[in-house]
Amino acid sequence: IAPPSVVRYLTSYWMNNIKPWSAVYWQERSVHELSDTNMLLEAYHHVLKANHLEGKRNRRMDSLIYTLIEITVPYYKSKHARRDLGLEGDDLEEKKCQDIEK
Repeated sequence: IAPPSVVRYLTSYWMNNIKPWSAVYWQERSVHELSDTNMLLEAYHHVLKANHLEGKRNRRMDSLIYTLIEITVPYYKSKHARRDLGLEGDDLEEKKCQDIEK
């Protein structure tokens, strides 16, 4: 089905090293442990830009710092408090761990 070059690539770089991508090897690890990608940072940047910076590019440094201190930090404190009280949905990490264990 796939071109020979794709098969060679997958065999060379992925099939012989399943630990980084196989859910079996992630069962006992937190999503935050040993993260070797910038996926979490990129996801956070997307949320920050879309929700707190109004999607604008090239904000001034003082504006970014103000937004982080006055809007973003209080938002996440409130979000964690709501989650701790059971007023907000499941923790993503916990939900993914439960999905893997099924």
